[in-house]
Amino acid sequence: MTSKNTLSFVTALPAACALALLSLIATPSARAQAEDLRVTEMTTSRGYAAATGPVDPVQSFRRTDGRVFVVIRLENPTGAEQDITVAFERAEGTPAAGARGGVTLHVPASRRYRTVARTSTSRAAGRWRAVVRDSSGAVLQSVEFDITE
Repeated sequence: MTSKNTLSFVTALPAACALALLSLIATPSARAQAEDLRVTEMTTSRGYAAATGPVDPVQSFRRTDGRVFVVIRLENPTGAEQDITVAFERAEGTPAAGARGGVTLHVPASRRYRTVARTSTSRAAGRWRAVVRDSSGAVLQSVEFDITE
């Protein structure tokens, strides 16, 4: 009975080692892809047109304006599919890595990509920021804007 248990352990050990080795090899690659993703432009505006981009770029919005559009241009040297998260937060201190909330946007397999996030101006008046984070929660870039009465 002991030799059978030993044999099972010995045959399972190489498979477990192989899985561990694969996870070590895959993890830096996934990290490298996320690190290569960078925001080249972030613009706040009152509108957005798919053909031309931001419409009426501004950094101050009235509560009656309706929406804040944040146009985000990304450079993705690896060209790999990835996800980003865009969150709208009070502009207090520096944006924290790994903060929860926001909307997840898919970045398709492309070297350059433009996407848009939006929020309502019906939030409390004050200083706000849009924060872009990669899939691991690291802050890629942020842009601040004001909402006034």
